[in-house]
Amino acid sequence: MAVLKQKHGDTRTVAWRTNVSLLNSTVRLLAKNSAGVLIDNDEDVEIADYNGGIVTWKLDGTLPPGVYEIELEINRQGEIITAPTVGVEYLEILPDLG
Repeated sequence: MAVLKQKHGDTRTVAWRTNVSLLNSTVRLLAKNSAGVLIDNDEDVEIADYNGGIVTWKLDGTLPPGVYEIELEINRQGEIITAPTVGVEYLEILPDLG
């Protein structure tokens, strides 16, 4: 799996492809750092492409530096589907030099 890298303090949107249709779905993003701290986020997560399965997360710049395992929990009319189905995605927040 590829590691998506961003600098600490960046306030930009990052995206993941779920490889499943997101029609009639909501998505919750789960991020866990190496210390085991879980971030449960459904407020800043948006579905950018329902048919293409693309989910975006607007970073607010406050995520501490480190490597985060990312899972997307898709709720489609009561059915829960976790993406990716094998392994996890990774987001690395790099320290800012300034």
